[in-house]
Amino acid sequence: MDLSNDPRESTGIFALGTFTPDRPCDSPVILTEPISRTNNANTDAIFTVAAQGTPPFTYQWSKDGVGIPGGTDSTLVLPNVQKLDQGSYSVLVSNACGATHSSSAFLYVNRLPVADASATQLLVISSNGTSASVILDGTRSTDPDGDSLQYVWYESGNANPLANGVLAMASLPVGTHALVLVVSDGIAAATNAVTVEVITTAQAVAQLADAVTAAVSRVQPFLATLSAAEASLNRGNVVAAINQLNAFQNKVRAQLGRNGPTTSAVLIQAAQEIIEVLMGVTGP
Repeated sequence: MDLSNDPRESTGIFALGTFTPDRPCDSPVILTEPISRTNNANTDAIFTVAAQGTPPFTYQWSKDGVGIPGGTDSTLVLPNVQKLDQGSYSVLVSNACGATHSSSAFLYVNRLPVADASATQLLVISSNGTSASVILDGTRSTDPDGDSLQYVWYESGNANPLANGVLAMASLPVGTHALVLVVSDGIAAATNAVTVEVITTAQAVAQLADAVTAAVSRVQPFLATLSAAEASLNRGNVVAAINQLNAFQNKVRAQLGRNGPTTSAVLIQAAQEIIEVLMGVTGP
């Protein structure tokens, strides 16, 4: 048999011993197709193909129909994938006898959600001196892919959820609470930690006194009124404490209204928050 013009001669098939006139050359047949997959961003994505036929085989992987430089093995490894890597991947498997395309496998790259609990009020005044209802606010959380999110709140050190939902209510005792918001898009999760402090009304008055000391040069008239309010609270005389806090606000307006409008507004608002909590105790 004259094989001088046989294209298999020039490919070296005979020399490799994989094809002889007595052993026909079989074109590639794909046994295992690439499989679509979802990867979180910054992870490695791997596609594989398996073929039978007469070796040796050559491989050329493509993304969205465009050849991938270096994608010439039966396994394609995409390291540290990003959203730009998302798309359809396929491979052309060839030998001296022919070639065949695999089916397309889609790579979906999921970007992690962003957990943000910073809208939660970090300082809450207890009306009963033992606990307070705290609104846990995760509305600033986002997902770059627009996925719907699930929200679970934990207190640090406790495996049981404290609450569920983007806006949730939790009863927390007086003290400092390290809270963790876990936000999930169903594929990946992110966390954000906040510290919430629940204080008594007497502690709130003491903190207000500290703020006055830091912001005002002549503090004694203000501190005297706040000291009286704190003493009333410690005795359980809520009505007297409210009256003394109202007197404090009037002093701030009279003595700081012109010289320190920003400072006066902050101090008046802080006193008002305490008054509103105490009004909730006494009723209308």
